[in-house]
Order: sequence, then structure tokens, then C-alpha cells
Amino acid sequence: MEAHYFIGISLPREVAAHLSRWQSAMKQHANYKNWTDSDDLHITLKFLGAATEKKIKKLCNELVECGYTSTFSLNVEGFGFFGKPTSPRVIWAGVEKTNSLLLLQEKIDQVCSELGFEKETRVYKPHITLAKKWVGSSSIGPELDSMLKHQEVLGTVKVNKFTLFKIHPNQTPKYEVVQQIPLSPQNHL
Repeated sequence: MEAHYFIGISLPREVAAHLSRWQSAMKQHANYKNWTDSDDLHITLKFLGAATEKKIKKLCNELVECGYTSTFSLNVEGFGFFGKPTSPRVIWAGVEKTNSLLLLQEKIDQVCSELGFEKETRVYKPHITLAKKWVGSSSIGPELDSMLKHQEVLGTVKVNKFTLFKIHPNQTPKYEVVQQIPLSPQNHL
């Protein structure tokens, strides 16, 4: 069975710790099967799915071209969800949708599609998954609803690299760094 992979941006420890405190508060009012471990919190740029080691090695060589993007910063701000408002399947922290982030994501998606990975058809919605797989027997309560309406800046991420991760579903943390690709201090394009 082939391993699964994705490309993402790791969070600074202080931002991950702050989000972890929010998760602890949310756990008191929400029933989810999976809460993302603090060490696994990230911004996904591209989910790759199953791939051979040979294909991943080739991808690592090609991803270096995406590193010519300049470093940038973005804010983590507010919360949201995917799914029904009464029992959302995913709770996430929002990520500022900057032009630099969108450019990097597009470059990565293009490189991946050229190597045979499926091109993304959905609009890119940058976020940090905090919890997934609702298992509650009732609707979310007013406490969690109130937390989800919190829309202040939760931290700032200086993006100076992105990472290719291998997924280990039965481990904690689940994500192993395969390769980190540094961004340029100045744009060379």
C-alpha cells in the first residue's frame, strides 16, 4: 500500500500553542472523533494522496522551483467550519488569503499536475483544521457557536518555507517531514 502525502506550511510553535488552547476550550462543547495534534497543525497547500517513492523523489526535485517565491507573512484569524452549522464536519482556524499565498499554492498545484497528480478543481480556501468528524448526538451548543464567531487575529505566520509531508494515520503526530523547501528572501521571478 502506497503512503499518502501533502504539501503544507507548518505553524510557528507560539501560533500552534495558541490554537491548541482554543481546541481545549472547544473540546468542552464539541464531540469530534479527530482533534488535530498541536504538532500537526498546518496550512495545506496541496493534498497529493497516494504516491510511489519514485514519484515523490521526482516531485521533490521539481518543487525546488516553487521556492523562488519570496517569503511573506499572513495572519491566522477567526474560526469557521465546513458542513452543517448544527453539526459541522470540520472546525478550522481561518488564514488570510494573501496574493503571495495564492501564488505559491497555484505554482505548487501546477508542478504537481505536470507530474500526474490531480489538479485541484475547488477554489482554494486556506485554513488550519482543528477538528474533524463530528460524532455528537445533538447540535452544537451556544458556547461553541460563540467561539466560532470569534474573528480576531490569532497569530501571524512568517512563511519562509513549505514542506512535503508523509501521512502516518495511526501515529501521533501523524505527519512526517519528507522535504522542506525554503523560499527566497527576495523574489527572483
